[in-house]
Amino acid sequence: IYISEDFKKIALPLNTSATGSGLDVVPSGSRIPIKGDYIRTFCYWSNAFDIDTSVMFTDEDLTKREALYWGSYSLKPFGSSALHSGDVRGREGAEYIDFRLSELREKGYKHAYYYVNGYNSTLNEGQIYCGYQDKDDLNTVAWDSKNIAMKIHVHGDSRSYLGFAIDLEAN
Repeated sequence: IYISEDFKKIALPLNTSATGSGLDVVPSGSRIPIKGDYIRTFCYWSNAFDIDTSVMFTDEDLTKREALYWGSYSLKPFGSSALHSGDVRGREGAEYIDFRLSELREKGYKHAYYYVNGYNSTLNEGQIYCGYQDKDDLNTVAWDSKNIAMKIHVHGDSRSYLGFAIDLEAN
């Protein structure tokens, strides 16, 4: 059941109550437009240990898929189209992945799936945030609030979290 054709392919949440515990996420089905071509996905934390991030790029039918994560960043599997900051560990830290949507489209990718992983623990310690921003506008620290287009508070008893997906064709 949907209200109009505009909502046909968008899953709308039945309950948006923020009173529960667990992962604080953008409501299912939310769409946030990406305005630029060069973006930074990020995760930053305090009082947590060894948070890792990755992005899985896929084509339309999932036959072509490639991950960019802390262990593959030195190999540069996407050339300069997608780059990982590397593994930053400690009580406070950050990881980010920069990529150009147009270059990944040209390489045949349609979707990007952003993941956050707790390497040695669950994601229920400290303060953990992930999101994305338009990299063309970065002129301060990567996670400065004025640069952030979307930010999600990650907190739950899981070791892995799929933060969001990006449609590389529709932005």
